[in-house]
Amino acid sequence: MDLSPEMKPRAFNGWALSILISYDEIHPGILRFAMAAGPLRRQATFLVLSSCHHEGPEGIASRLGSLIPHAGTADADPRARVAQVLMTRQIRVRDLVRVAYGPLEGLVGVLGRLGTSPLHPATYRTIVSILSQPEHRVRAKILRQMDKVAPSMPAVLLALKPPFVLTNLVEGLRSVEQVADFKTTIDLILSLVPQVTELELAKSLADVKPEKLDDWAMRWLDKAGLFPVSPPICDNGDFAVLGSAQAMQEAAARFNNCLATKIRFCVVGRQAYVEYLPEPAIIEVLSLSPNHWLLTGIYGPNNRPIDTATAHTIHRKLEAAGILSPARVAQAKPYNAVARLLGISQFDGLELDVLEEDAGPDDLQAIVNEVARELHAA
Repeated sequence: MDLSPEMKPRAFNGWALSILISYDEIHPGILRFAMAAGPLRRQATFLVLSSCHHEGPEGIASRLGSLIPHAGTADADPRARVAQVLMTRQIRVRDLVRVAYGPLEGLVGVLGRLGTSPLHPATYRTIVSILSQPEHRVRAKILRQMDKVAPSMPAVLLALKPPFVLTNLVEGLRSVEQVADFKTTIDLILSLVPQVTELELAKSLADVKPEKLDDWAMRWLDKAGLFPVSPPICDNGDFAVLGSAQAMQEAAARFNNCLATKIRFCVVGRQAYVEYLPEPAIIEVLSLSPNHWLLTGIYGPNNRPIDTATAHTIHRKLEAAGILSPARVAQAKPYNAVARLLGISQFDGLELDVLEEDAGPDDLQAIVNEVARELHAA
């Protein structure tokens, strides 16, 4: 027996408390009984009350009445009859749910692994649906085998579609919204790696731990044949767009940098990388609104800065291709010295320092001459 008169009452709230208060007005004691019940009987009570809430108490009362044939009168409030059955300690939980829902394999076991708090009423209906309907046979098997059934698991199980109805996904995805994100990830992998099938992806998930789903997804996206978006730069004698995972990995090896770790930003359409061919340089551009891109970095081998002349040549050619530039290397460049004086720092992370200053030989000579004049005057 999972109920003890000496068991310390445990509070709960929400829909279950509201319903039990109304039942307690008709059949006093049911509220205290539910609060003092053990986890299994408490969950069985919530299950029955969720059904009463959804379909009305009449049908449930009629089915449960067979457990106490002489209880009450035929015209008694059905809520009182339901409460009387729920409070009868001699009635086992197994018999209670069998009479109310039929011989559903695993229902008592699932109830015993739900904890002590009431779930959303729809979650109880989902559990019954999974365990009772033939089309959910695979889902039912997983649900029966779970060591602990978290409140989100039944909905996650229902949201997952074959061949991805897998135990580790049920454990790793915590909401229906995360299932939708997973489905979008699958669609992206199938789009970028067209040679793979859903079944192959599902098989590759078999031994993946729930907390490693992101690593699993990235391993597949590292095979991307063509990124979903590309900057308006034509491959020619000056530029080569690194438009695939393989191109990024090969460039990372040539330049001895971290380009391979940037593939994730390319597969989700956030960034793109371009190799400058006349001199060794990698260009980073950020995708903005459709058909607009922003220059965010120019890097040499080993992530070293490139020389100023090459940087300005690249900048001019990118502008000609329609690539936008941050204000500090474009129209606001004359005010960069004032920005430094005012302590205005760059927090955008754009590696474009080499373009911020544009003092040519004539400008440098003019500065030297001015300093010389000031020293002479002194």
